[in-house]
Amino acid sequence: MDLRSSRQVGAYLRHAAGWTSNLTTLAPGQLSLQAGSNDFAIRRKSANEYFLVENRAPAGRDAMLGGGGLAIWHVDELADNENQQGTPALHYECALVQADGLRELERGIGLGDPNDLFRGGHNAQFTPASNPNSNWWSGSPSALKITGISAAGPAMSFLVT
Repeated sequence: MDLRSSRQVGAYLRHAAGWTSNLTTLAPGQLSLQAGSNDFAIRRKSANEYFLVENRAPAGRDAMLGGGGLAIWHVDELADNENQQGTPALHYECALVQADGLRELERGIGLGDPNDLFRGGHNAQFTPASNPNSNWWSGSPSALKITGISAAGPAMSFLVT
């Protein structure tokens, strides 16, 4: 899987370009996201820092992906893309939260792999206690708990508590 060379632009840039069809606030309840759409879910800390969630599936413009799942992007619009350490002080403006917790993209190891996306049967949760966790860059808890992530597919569902 190579999200960086995928033909489908990531949620952050599509959202910034104004292509968002539906932006759902990550609030308690069951949510579903369609792959290949401009439907995203968001949890904001501020106007500049937030998590953006999208469903990616190996079809259409994403046919080159080696696998599918939820891509969770940690966005800090005030950060600098030259800061690739993935630390609170030095991080990307838009970082893929890699479900396997290895942070290989920040360390220049490979171009991504199927274990970087969240899905049932692999890593089906993103919480303050999971690895990786849903904390803000400052280390403070976001209180975001995404659990029960379904298997990868054209439609994916998950529970927000």
